[in-house]
Amino acid sequence: MGRACRSRANRPIHVYPIAGATARGMAILLPVLAMVLLAACGRRAEILTESREGRRVGLYDVDNGYVAYIWYPAQLVSTQGHLVVLDVVTGNETELEPDLNGPMAMCRGRVVWWNSRLRDDKGKSDITVYDLQKGQSLAIAHAKVQGLDADGEHVVWSESYESGGSDVCLYDFGTARQRTISSGGLEGDMMHRDPRIGVGMISWEAYDRNARTSTIAIADLATDERSNIDIAQALPRLSMSGNRLVYRIKQDSQWEIHLYDISAGSDRVIAALDRLEGTPYIEADKIAWCEHVKKEEFKGIPGQPLMDEGDIRDVFVYDIDSGRKRLIAKYLLSPGGRVSIHDGRVFLNVYREYPPPGRSNLVVPVDLWVW
Repeated sequence: MGRACRSRANRPIHVYPIAGATARGMAILLPVLAMVLLAACGRRAEILTESREGRRVGLYDVDNGYVAYIWYPAQLVSTQGHLVVLDVVTGNETELEPDLNGPMAMCRGRVVWWNSRLRDDKGKSDITVYDLQKGQSLAIAHAKVQGLDADGEHVVWSESYESGGSDVCLYDFGTARQRTISSGGLEGDMMHRDPRIGVGMISWEAYDRNARTSTIAIADLATDERSNIDIAQALPRLSMSGNRLVYRIKQDSQWEIHLYDISAGSDRVIAALDRLEGTPYIEADKIAWCEHVKKEEFKGIPGQPLMDEGDIRDVFVYDIDSGRKRLIAKYLLSPGGRVSIHDGRVFLNVYREYPPPGRSNLVVPVDLWVW
């Protein structure tokens, strides 16, 4: 994915008509859309799924020129999730699962997922790994999974039980063995959520259901050495890259984005925000996140009284070394603010157009954009 920036002459500009917009509204909107498509290093946004009709892109992950994503039909009721892999260079796409409900991840030529649609009477189904080079699938475990992540050597997941608790489990591709990293879920006392993997490290939220306290736990895979970050509230939402961890918590009325250096054991707040949307994402020395626009900046969406400024996102990238926060895209209608960075490029789900007046937003396609 880390391709050099193309010359301006070769960059297409995509401007989509907005249903129900007046001439005056379009006059205001066109400059906004042109501004939205401007990007880091002078390039414009590429819309990876613009040729795919009737799709709403949901969860996605990116690896070395491939994008794995789940899409749903753009219709009023759209529960059938198709897991596909897109070759960004050729445009070829392979469907891996025709009806998926569950987490997925991608790394170093492998796509990993868990499908609740196929669960047995105990709520379990296979964790499946697809090898892009071999074109083969392999079941590595049979479990009830809440969330998972992967690198080139491991898959980590949160395995839940009828008690309401959950453990953290790890599969090693080198040894083809599974082990439990953190337990306590079978008794129902502990909930281990949101597992993430870095270089030789994994992290997760450990919620004690009896004490009603949360910590972020970190484990060294080689030594099994553990460390904890005490946090003020549950569900901090994590992102991990190398020996750095990013998480968010809310203090009073503000969101704080924390950067934790695992080697140094240092924790610092890099941003305090009123309008944070979604989970901050870290890769190497860059962190990306979305903020919704201010109320006075919201221009309205015709025929959609339930949509407000909280649905419109600005996209930022923060440079850890310089401490500089940079706006890379503005005024995007994006579901959830699911932003990420891969090979230095920023990805986000964006509505193809505004929902038609009086109709559900589920009927509008959602594309995957990259800067």
